[in-house]
Amino acid sequence: MAQTNIAAIILAAGRGERAGTPGNGPKQYRKIGGETVISRTISAFRNHPSVGQVIVVIHRDDSDIFDRAAGAGGDNIRVVEGGATRQASTL
Repeated sequence: MAQTNIAAIILAAGRGERAGTPGNGPKQYRKIGGETVISRTISAFRNHPSVGQVIVVIHRDDSDIFDRAAGAGGDNIRVVEGGATRQASTL
């Protein structure tokens, strides 16, 4: 893969409260077709030839569920803690 300085930032720190069905957890950790939404999203960017790094912003309480839902990381995956709001998570 060619070296690139393009990074994809995935904002996944939300609680998904508008997604319905309380108690099912944040929507990024729900499965579609047997794979979690967050895993599908990471794979799309990880496998893109123009993306050199994937930064995933998660909620401070989600490290365990993220590890289970996202599968194996990689050299180009970086996980950081999000802020109190979506805007704060992008700073």
